[in-house]
Amino acid sequence: MSANIENNDLITPIILAGGRGARLWPISRLSRPKQFLPLFNGLSLFQQTLIRINDESFYEKPIILTNIEHQFLVVEQAAEMGIEPAAIIVEPAIRNTAPAIIAASLIAAKDEKDKLIHILPSDHIIKVDNAYLNALKIAKQGAKNGYLVTFGIKPNRPETGFGYIKARKIRAHEIKAEKAYLVEKFIEKPNLEKARKMLFSGDYYWNSGMFLFSSDVFLHECKKITPKIFTNAKRSVKQAQIDYPFIKLEEKSFLTSPPISIDKAIFEKTKLAAIVPSPIEWDDLGSWESVWRNKKRGKNNNLQIGSATISNSKNSLIFSEKTHIVVDGVDNIAIIASEDVVYVGNIAATQHIGNIVEKLGNNSKTAPFTQRSLIIHKEWGNYSIVLDEENLLIKRLFIKPGKDFPLREKDCQIVNLFVVRGTAKLRLGEKIITLNENKTASIEQGLAYNIYNPGKSTLEIIIMQINYR
Repeated sequence: MSANIENNDLITPIILAGGRGARLWPISRLSRPKQFLPLFNGLSLFQQTLIRINDESFYEKPIILTNIEHQFLVVEQAAEMGIEPAAIIVEPAIRNTAPAIIAASLIAAKDEKDKLIHILPSDHIIKVDNAYLNALKIAKQGAKNGYLVTFGIKPNRPETGFGYIKARKIRAHEIKAEKAYLVEKFIEKPNLEKARKMLFSGDYYWNSGMFLFSSDVFLHECKKITPKIFTNAKRSVKQAQIDYPFIKLEEKSFLTSPPISIDKAIFEKTKLAAIVPSPIEWDDLGSWESVWRNKKRGKNNNLQIGSATISNSKNSLIFSEKTHIVVDGVDNIAIIASEDVVYVGNIAATQHIGNIVEKLGNNSKTAPFTQRSLIIHKEWGNYSIVLDEENLLIKRLFIKPGKDFPLREKDCQIVNLFVVRGTAKLRLGEKIITLNENKTASIEQGLAYNIYNPGKSTLEIIIMQINYR
């Protein structure tokens, strides 16, 4: 099957931004996964992905796939980059990548019969240079010729944290794309011995998780290979709720699909999978060891992020959000301190930190350490929890201009408000009160209220709730 795409057609990027956030725990949480952390030059990996596709000569506006938990964080970080998405598709639940990518491809091709689509994870480090652009051009040609193209990264070490792809070394003209090959098979994350063998073989590539294809060809293969997922995705799109820029997929149909990756659902089964060997600077930021590897290190090969004192130690990563950490006389160690958890382990062992997160998540006492981050993003702004004790909850609210924070606390005996910065319009039932900076107000138990920001800058408020449980 060939794709009917004009030579000057632009590519529609679909960015995957709905991950769980386990692998860079404890800084990364379910409510703030790794792609949204400002780890590199003050920008998140998601924002760096937006920069990478912000080229009007090559790309159309991006479609972003995320979930309910992160939709407003996506809006906020895209706005910081001055980028307006074509759409933000909201998954009602995490079902891995296959149902979501099929739904997004249906939406991308809704107004035009065929589109070139580039699937991009939002948590990878990629250097945009001539090697990257050349690989993209080769993949584009392969997609135009009717193939579902993957990008294979030439391994430079025996990596056990990545999946691999084996290429069939056939002549390039057989798929009509220079330096592209058919895929022979996909390989799950291997053990160290197998990874070494694949490294020395020369026929295996890291699976980058990036794909480029024609929407017509891709959707035809989906309908043929996995008709149930295709039908459910199509129904969830048809019944989606649209509140621009959000397209909220219909929940019942979407949840009917099994949680399965696009690799397993389609690419391992199709006969149209091709691979472009891509000699690009790439890394899947899948562990703290990879953060250590990809950032500039200092004295004794140590990487320090945040407040720390390091003595007589080497080859280590010390990361602190708030607490000052003192390290003395230990090597090859990772110490990661969030505001509520400290992780200490061998830096090579951080590849398996997801197992620890799963164990913590299965215990009701420790599950909150895997879920809640310091900052929770909402449509009206965001808030952080300053103190959470048995009978006292203190929140710090940041309300955007023109937005309001609605709340009714039936279980609170007392709610106290303090305006730190800006002016607040406080509605108490039928009564409206204006609160300027350094002003306070008390709210009776069970009284409905909301806070409105009439100003042109962010409103900052402290809320104290007593006996709120």
